[in-house]
Amino acid sequence: MEQLESEWKAEIEKQAAIAQEHQKKVDELVSERDGHLETIRKDVEDALKEVHQAEITRLLAEHESKINEIKRDNILQRDRERESVEAKHQQALSELKASHQEALAQLSEKHSVQLQEALAATNDGASHDLSKQMEAVNEKHGAALKELAEKHEQQLRESESKAQQDFETTITELKEAHSQELNDLSAKLSAASANGDQM
Repeated sequence: MEQLESEWKAEIEKQAAIAQEHQKKVDELVSERDGHLETIRKDVEDALKEVHQAEITRLLAEHESKINEIKRDNILQRDRERESVEAKHQQALSELKASHQEALAQLSEKHSVQLQEALAATNDGASHDLSKQMEAVNEKHGAALKELAEKHEQQLRESESKAQQDFETTITELKEAHSQELNDLSAKLSAASANGDQM
């Protein structure tokens, strides 16, 4: 009986030692995982920020280049008769730029949400493949940027088309007004000449 109790006690102590060793290993793994998660989280955040900033910089550069191109065209056309058309065109560009900035702000907000989702996914599953997470987020972000660029390109084309139509209409009206003024002046000169001949 005493031998059985002794063996039972030894077995309990053995199991307790095993449990303690197991807990120690679990604590070590948790600590190591937390360290890896922090590194992964930082890598994901840095990578997404770089991609986001690079795309926005490129998009803004293209946007600014097109605005400058339109402005250069306007400078070549600028004169007294075209000031009203230029004012309308500049207003359209300002509205388009405001719309573009709003779209970029919305895209930045969406990117922030995607970043938080990626970080949450990283926290929930340390074994999840980081490259696949980044690829998925980058694809979504790239698609959103492409859609924004296409929309902006369409808006630019519409703005340029409307400005051209306004310009042509204004020039036609000005030509007609000038023609009428010339006709009136010619009639007055003819009348004055006729009166002079009669005198």
